[in-house]
Amino acid sequence: MKTPFLILLLFLTSVSTAQTFDNLTVQQVIQEGDSLVQNKQYLQALKVYEKACSMDSTQCPTEKIASVQEILKRDSGCEGGESIRIKIIEVADKCFRNKEYVKAKELYQRALLIRPGDEYPKKQIGVIDKLLSEK
Repeated sequence: MKTPFLILLLFLTSVSTAQTFDNLTVQQVIQEGDSLVQNKQYLQALKVYEKACSMDSTQCPTEKIASVQEILKRDSGCEGGESIRIKIIEVADKCFRNKEYVKAKELYQRALLIRPGDEYPKKQIGVIDKLLSEK
């Protein structure tokens, strides 16, 4: 039970973790993601793998991303996964209220990784997309 909360805490305190990889190669970033997976820090690992994709789409670790997403989906059926999803949505809602729309959208998308059929995050993403297109 403590592990999901630790993962969430680490994720929330490192939302911008991937930005610290500017001077690393794509392979080094992927290795960092692998290390996070070994430590069961799946949300952080997903963020790092996504950063590797943005650095060079030809080296995107799509199989690793799919594997982490599968773990998150599998864990969403347990109490810990659901708790993480709820906490992510709470933080996303706070970001939304503070007009931090890009960060809120990212968090709603992460909540959808845990429970893809959830309508609330989808609705919020739609609202955010509309707000961002008006700017």
